[in-house]
Amino acid sequence: MFVLYPGYSVRSFALIFALFAIFSAITFYPLTRIY
Repeated sequence: MFVLYPGYSVRSFALIFALFAIFSAITFYPLTRIY
């Protein structure tokens, strides 16, 4: 599924990592503002 193209897996991994980074930033930013 992720091995259709040589760079597709890398691109999807980068997209997932970016979404995780944005989600973690939105989640932990208010926590850092509390302290």
